[in-house]
Amino acid sequence: FKYVSLQDLLKESDIVSLHCPQTNSSEGLISEENLKLIKPSALLINTAGGRLIDTEAVIEALKTNRLRGYAADVYEHEKGIFGQDLSSLDMVKDPLLKELIGLPNVLLTAHLAFFTHEAMQQTAYTIINELTFYEEISSGTQKLII
Repeated sequence: FKYVSLQDLLKESDIVSLHCPQTNSSEGLISEENLKLIKPSALLINTAGGRLIDTEAVIEALKTNRLRGYAADVYEHEKGIFGQDLSSLDMVKDPLLKELIGLPNVLLTAHLAFFTHEAMQQTAYTIINELTFYEEISSGTQKLII
């Protein structure tokens, strides 16, 4: 593999899948400007963070055939959205979300990407290790050096 600029990646990729942390500097990574670079035949996948995407720009790109499809496990304005029954479009109160999921080339899941057997096992393993380490530091059998 080779590292390329975001602009080159968008111009050349058939599938763009985001797997980066959501930080202040990554917010709006997929903007209207960057969506103008993406191949019209490309699929965009976001399981990283809702604020990485300018949702309005994605909707416009989808509606004007400048983007083939969009799949996500996150949403830009998701606070208070997921965890509700949204099995019908009539139940969706957020107009932007309603427009997004009403498009035929969009797949949106409600924060399910993390919920695999492997992910839950790794979470449990990490918690046990951290608790064990904390117990060892508290009892004096381990030293924490910072």
